[in-house]
Amino acid sequence: MGLGLPAHSFEKNQLLQVYASHQQDTARTFSGVDGLKVQRLETKLSMPLLALGTYAGDWFSAFEFSENRFLLSGAQSGKRRLYRFSIPLEYDAAPSGRWQHFWRFAPAYYSDESLIDQSRYVNEFAWLGKYQANRKVKWVLGLRQDTRFGVTTRYPVFGLEAQPNSKMYHHWVFPDVYSQLTLPKGNRLQVFMRPSGGNWRYLQGDGTEASFGMMDWNLGLALFKRLKHPLQLKFEAGLSMNGEGSIAGVEGDLEDGYFLLISLQSQLPD
Repeated sequence: MGLGLPAHSFEKNQLLQVYASHQQDTARTFSGVDGLKVQRLETKLSMPLLALGTYAGDWFSAFEFSENRFLLSGAQSGKRRLYRFSIPLEYDAAPSGRWQHFWRFAPAYYSDESLIDQSRYVNEFAWLGKYQANRKVKWVLGLRQDTRFGVTTRYPVFGLEAQPNSKMYHHWVFPDVYSQLTLPKGNRLQVFMRPSGGNWRYLQGDGTEASFGMMDWNLGLALFKRLKHPLQLKFEAGLSMNGEGSIAGVEGDLEDGYFLLISLQSQLPD
């Protein structure tokens, strides 16, 4: 069984990519503390570790790292550096009739600058089942657990994937929804909406432990620009909206803001 399946799950299996990205958000008012503003900067790195094809299905693994810097200003000032490390493992089973199943297990280690004193393990996982309704449409149903909604959350995944023609592709699957248009020279344009968030522990100035959680919905445009093979650039810009946060046990809303992301990554197999 080859490794170049027509459409891997988990956004065509990003575990096959080498990539580095940086995202910067505008400063946003946090309603839980009067006069407090929060700005988020996120850097991500990923390196493939395994791509193994077998008769029963394909296995993939990678090393993932992310750093989130939260800059606090206004009523309080400071900087929090929060980290996530993970080695996810994915299994894409061979198709069985019109069905194909996908499993993902991603033990994740969350920490602050100390990397040891304030730490937390989260067993993130996902299962997806795809049903080939016809040549152009697949129905998708599944279950995921991760921290993208600000706390460790188990939530359903459902929707459809459709490819009406060779240039258009729709991934209308909650909670990661996007439509993609293939441009000349292999470039691509996406419009997307997805949740973005996490939950970390950190050590306060007085030595006590606290937690920082946030989530919002990112609505934006992404451009994938092919460079010399096998590299491509990715640009994203958009709106962060309906944000919620929790800082040291104080909950509140985050005002809407904007984000900009740039990423250098290897191209996925066609």
